[in-house]
Order: sequence, then structure tokens, then C-alpha cells
Amino acid sequence: MKLSLATTDGHVCSIKLPYPNASHGIASGACPSCKQEPFTVQGREMGIESHDTYASQGYCAAGGAHVGVIRAKRDTLFGLEEDERIARGPWRIY
Repeated sequence: MKLSLATTDGHVCSIKLPYPNASHGIASGACPSCKQEPFTVQGREMGIESHDTYASQGYCAAGGAHVGVIRAKRDTLFGLEEDERIARGPWRIY
């Protein structure tokens, strides 16, 4: 999975998770709000943006300000909608 943040000031930052399944990420570059570099970012209101990309609104964990759009690009064969449908269905995946 590749994580990135398109900031409100027009920059694109990469995001790294500090550990697997973390609820926040560490964004490279400076925060558009508090100017901390690097800064911790959290996402809210996640949805499917395209065939292989989730998008959510990104917020600075330190100050709570909206800082841009977080995108998570995932590997998928049939698309994220189909992957989610199968995972929530009565079928077992082994």
C-alpha cells in the first residue's frame, strides 16, 4: 500500500506508518497549519476514490487542523468495491 497526502498548500507528501495497522501516519514535509516537520496525520471520512485508491480528509494530529487529502493506493485485481463486497459477504477466503 502506498500512502500520500495532497496538502492544502499544494504539496504532495509521502506518509509512513510507524507500525502495522497504526491509526496515524508520519507525513514528510511541513504541516500547512502548525509548520511542524515531519508531522503526524490522521484521516477521517474514508471512501473509495477510484479502482485502486481510497481517499480521506487528512487532519494534523497535533492541532486538529485540516491539512489535505490522504490517498491510499492498494494492489487489487477486481477493484476495491469488489474486494470489500467479498470480504463482507458470507463467503470464506482462504
